[in-house]
Amino acid sequence: MNHNRNSIRALRTTGVGWYAHRNIPDLALAAGADFTLLLWVVTGDDLDGELYAQEGGFALRLTGGVVSFTRAGFGHLAVSGDWRLARHTRTLVAVRRQGAELTLFVGGLPAARATGTDAAACTGDFAIGRQFMGGFAALQVSRRALEDGEILAANAVLPAPDADCVFCGDCESAQYK
Repeated sequence: MNHNRNSIRALRTTGVGWYAHRNIPDLALAAGADFTLLLWVVTGDDLDGELYAQEGGFALRLTGGVVSFTRAGFGHLAVSGDWRLARHTRTLVAVRRQGAELTLFVGGLPAARATGTDAAACTGDFAIGRQFMGGFAALQVSRRALEDGEILAANAVLPAPDADCVFCGDCESAQYK
């Protein structure tokens, strides 16, 4: 469902249902492969839920407004309370894997970093907005580690998909009738 509140169009999730897409064959979120997940989150009153996850793989979560990323074999990375998402806002949340370093971005800025290794690549399907009462303006998955400046620029303007983009959903411009 396309929801327009305060001039923000979003793919709305209800806290009960969620959206899903199949495994992305050209993406390996393991074995040291670089990637970037860009997710424009539209928050409501509730600041808890699973924003984006892969079955048997990773989970990008929001708990009390705090963004965290968990990946089997890599561990858990969370931003500090200073980076907490506010209610009724649109915020770019990004995860970048570059070599052994994982970085969480909030609002286009790096908010937490960790290094680690991965377990085997996962092949499960993806879930968008499971148990999250809010919405998503857009989602992009790239098999390339975007530079800090590219992620900061994406906070203002949704980047056009390039050859490294393996999944893209622009919910702001999509029309649902």
